[in-house]
Amino acid sequence: MRDDQDPVAIAYDVDHWQRILNAQEIPERRRQRNSHVRVTARLVWEHGGEQRIETVADAWTRNPDLVHVELTDTRYRFRGLWLLPADVERR
Repeated sequence: MRDDQDPVAIAYDVDHWQRILNAQEIPERRRQRNSHVRVTARLVWEHGGEQRIETVADAWTRNPDLVHVELTDTRYRFRGLWLLPADVERR
C-alpha cells in the first residue's frame, strides 16, 4: 500500500475490487498444509488481464492439488487466494 492511501477507504472501496478469474474455491481446512516457499504466481484479473507477481506460497493441498499464495493488492478484497499448481512457480 502506498503512503498516500487510506487503509480504511481501501477496505470499503468495493467498486474498485475485481475478481481473479483463475482463483479456486477454498478447500476444506483439514486438507490444508502450511508451507513457506517463495514463488511467482500468475493471476488473471477480471478487468486487468494477466499479471505475474512475486509472493509466498503459505499453504497447499492434495486432492485437489492447490496452492495458497499471499496477495496484497487493493483490487482484491482478501489477503490471499488458492491457485492451481500450474499457476505457481518456485523462485
